[in-house]
Amino acid sequence: DEKKGREEQSEAGSGDAAELVELRLRLRKGWCRYADETEEIVRVRPDAVDLSAHTGVRALKVRSWRLEALPAWLGELTGLTELRVTNSGFHSCPLRELPDAVGQLANLRTLELQGCRELTALPDAVSRLTALRSLELRECRKLAALPDGLAALTGLEDLLLMGCWALREVPAWVTALPALRVPFEEWRLRVRKGGAETEETVRVR
Repeated sequence: DEKKGREEQSEAGSGDAAELVELRLRLRKGWCRYADETEEIVRVRPDAVDLSAHTGVRALKVRSWRLEALPAWLGELTGLTELRVTNSGFHSCPLRELPDAVGQLANLRTLELQGCRELTALPDAVSRLTALRSLELRECRKLAALPDGLAALTGLEDLLLMGCWALREVPAWVTALPALRVPFEEWRLRVRKGGAETEETVRVR
């Protein structure tokens, strides 16, 4: 009833606003692929949100400067095609890792991680995202390597690495991705073959 609604709203607003995470949700009404989609923005506490029942969520954008981990129920959002985790304003996002459950997102086409300066590695589960077309890593300053399993993502078209200062080398398999599109013709790569390290200039499409 109205009174209960006001009480719940008051209780939700009594916490520290700085602890809230902003979620941008794109929802599809109905089961038809041509059904109308709506976009909603909600602000919730990271420890209180559970979207596992909302399998119709198509896109999820999380903006936070307090979120250190994504929940395991993320893998239950099987309709998700777009996942973006970004920093909030001038604050970096303290996300330290992606859950292995991310590998269950069979329909995911876009994965963006921006300002996640505590992220040191991507899980091997990312290599199971065979529908992935775009992988964007921006300002992930502690990311030191890309998992070799990403070589299996033969449909990957866009790979953006920007501000990933700890990433000292790009694996040689990157240039073998058949669908990869790049805005320039040459990459200079530091490639490790066996125990030796060499620098190669390769031409790409």
